[in-house]
Amino acid sequence: MISYKSTNDPTAKNIPTKSQIDKIFENLFAKKPLQIEKLGRSTLHNVFRVKAGNKNYLLRVNLSNDLYKELGFLAEEFISSILKKKGLNYVKIHAVDVSKRTVPFDFEITDYIKGKSLYDMSGEKDISRYINSLGRALAHIHSIKTSGFGPFDSVVGQNKLKGIYPKWSVYFLKNLKEHLRLLQKAKVIDLQAHKRITKIFDKYKSKIKCFSPRLLHGDVANHNAILSSGKIVLVDWEDAVSGDPTYDIAYYASGIYTKSKWLKSFLSGYQKISPLPKDFGFRYRIYFLRIALAKALIRYKTYTISKKGLPDVHERIKNALNEISKLKVL
Repeated sequence: MISYKSTNDPTAKNIPTKSQIDKIFENLFAKKPLQIEKLGRSTLHNVFRVKAGNKNYLLRVNLSNDLYKELGFLAEEFISSILKKKGLNYVKIHAVDVSKRTVPFDFEITDYIKGKSLYDMSGEKDISRYINSLGRALAHIHSIKTSGFGPFDSVVGQNKLKGIYPKWSVYFLKNLKEHLRLLQKAKVIDLQAHKRITKIFDKYKSKIKCFSPRLLHGDVANHNAILSSGKIVLVDWEDAVSGDPTYDIAYYASGIYTKSKWLKSFLSGYQKISPLPKDFGFRYRIYFLRIALAKALIRYKTYTISKKGLPDVHERIKNALNEISKLKVL
């Protein structure tokens, strides 16, 4: 029987049955699960810890099978093999299936990593040293060269890390107008902010360039950074893209924007491995603003703006605009 760690998730859907999970593991490993535990739901997936034989696995299931095929699982599988070849920390992926032939949902099975996320360690005194390690780990990942920009749509078939867009700016600014319209409609921003943000991106979009794209995690956050056996392992690579490394840095900063000491530790670790670009201040602030807008829209659609425990999206956007106003180039 599936045991639930939390039963108060009003958005839970596409939860597989015990017989479906049994079928997956019997087909792939000739093992019937001994224990199945539903873990805390992520934004896009239902997640389970499955014990089969003497080993624990992590099973992730696409929450939106009726809307799209989870190609991110395929990209993650290939990226895992690249990280392994480079000698970087990675999570072993045992199986990915988006065919829906065995079960009516996309799924991925990986090793279950023993450890704690930096999110769960946020109250610990030595958290800064591990955030510093996360910065170093990300810099090593950014040494992996790619081509093209944006998501790796057919990464497995091409057997290479190639983004689907011809320019970084095309991917980065994609859907910006629609996002602003929806955020104003939802009263996350007002008309004045809408006009100000539009003006910023219209005037400086020509400066949003990337000449040497690298592998980006795309969702760098404390909840995706696991401390296991003294090492930081980044998990959940389905949002990985090809692009400007500063974007990943800004993404992480947008999640900890009220924690200046954490950001300082993170950047210190990063710069021990890789220098920041000369125009880092400009790139960082522009990316931070775009990410803050995207995150606000996701928060609005997925949760409610006022849900406890989530960053105040209004304040994050306000913070981004205040930081941009400090730029001399603007």
